[in-house]
Amino acid sequence: MTLFRRFKDIRGILSKDPKGPKTIADIEKKRSANPSERKVIVHTLVNHMIDVYGANPHFSVKEVMAENLMECFPFLKDPLGPTGYEAWYIRGEHGKPATGYLEARLRYQRMLMSVDQRGQTGHARKRQQQQQKQPESKKKIAENAVSDQEVDEMTVWMQHNNSPSEKVKNYMLKTTHARYLWIRDEERPSVGDILKKYPRLLEPGMVKFHTVDDFSIAC
Repeated sequence: MTLFRRFKDIRGILSKDPKGPKTIADIEKKRSANPSERKVIVHTLVNHMIDVYGANPHFSVKEVMAENLMECFPFLKDPLGPTGYEAWYIRGEHGKPATGYLEARLRYQRMLMSVDQRGQTGHARKRQQQQQKQPESKKKIAENAVSDQEVDEMTVWMQHNNSPSEKVKNYMLKTTHARYLWIRDEERPSVGDILKKYPRLLEPGMVKFHTVDDFSIAC
């Protein structure tokens, strides 16, 4: 069976989840998917990929999955993107990591699988160590930090949306701590990498809005 045909029956794959049939009916009725419905779609498709190809499927597997999803539900396409499935999966190239809802979920699943006996990954330990070094005034953001999976989902959403503005500001605020840890990592990203991952920093008023949150904690 070819790779394309293996993932051709998107409806069949989604229907294996208890929430699948209702999700299919709802998105077809509205011709769109809200965050809860998208979560069902992403989780179910990623679980299927892992069952068939493991936690590190080849990029072609993810591309075919995203392509078949758009073919099954054309109203989920990004009308401005060349492939239409940019929000769901973009292949990593030239040293840049892959992005998209499917990739974010796969990354989260791999993290869960790599948890050591003490229940912490190296990333979690590093985050904990950095939080312990921060003064109380800087721990406030860390205490309000969301999960890695939520950070990935919010980051992907902001890469493809610039409105409503209040939602953008809210997501920027909630991802502040994760953004700080990423920027302050040993392999620090370039300015270009930062703006590519967080393009909303270039939105009018956004730098002023996040000057304190993003950069004062780095002092």
